[in-house]
Amino acid sequence: MQSSEINYIWLSEKRLNLLHYLQDGSKDIDQIKSHFNINSRLIVPEIKKLIKAGIIIEADGLYKLSGIGELNLENLQSFIDTAELIEIDPDYWENNDLTQIPDKLYRRIGELKNSELHVYDLDDIFDCPDPLRKTISTAKEFFIYMPFLPPTLPSNFLEPIKNGKKVCMILTRSILEKMEKEFPHEYELHLNSPNCQLFVCEDGILRPMIVAQDNFLLLGFFKNDGIYGNKELMSNDKKAIEWGQELCRCYMNIAEPVTKN
Repeated sequence: MQSSEINYIWLSEKRLNLLHYLQDGSKDIDQIKSHFNINSRLIVPEIKKLIKAGIIIEADGLYKLSGIGELNLENLQSFIDTAELIEIDPDYWENNDLTQIPDKLYRRIGELKNSELHVYDLDDIFDCPDPLRKTISTAKEFFIYMPFLPPTLPSNFLEPIKNGKKVCMILTRSILEKMEKEFPHEYELHLNSPNCQLFVCEDGILRPMIVAQDNFLLLGFFKNDGIYGNKELMSNDKKAIEWGQELCRCYMNIAEPVTKN
């Protein structure tokens, strides 16, 4: 499929919906009209254009995806999702360091499209944002990666831990040591709780900050110059949350569990 054909399909949500409808199998024109509640005058020209592009084929009055159409429809949806994500703030994605996202997740970054960017005042950047604070009490599972130590972090998740919620927290070695030194009580509560798993990874790699709950995602990237930005991605969309949880699991797999001395 040529890029011009991708752009052509992308311009019409109706065409994309038609392609998804044909994923279920061949359909005749009456089935298509009934499904979309549309008349022939509106749908037939679009079908002809898709046939010309080689994306669907017609045989004996039935329309179906071509082999190329079947092969590329999943990639096409990913392409569209990624474009919608970038449109939220093109400069944000251009200027942030995405190199620590594993390839399999980088190819699916469009799953974050139903997210919003939360912009901080510089004085508030290390405070717990309201959207996160409001969801902590109702979340049942937490995956956290922290490349720095916000002042509120040591206490943010103590209540869920006490209430039996599952918390998995990954810290860099220097941040783990800082938490142990500056917040010894909170550190011990995290370390000794059967509901909390602590992991440590080495310093020197600027991975994004992640709080992936079962009901909310917060994701923050370092800029290409190594400075943490004043914008964080937030979402309560299921796909975005699962993407964030999977990213955190990737980091957990290369970290070491913290054990009691």
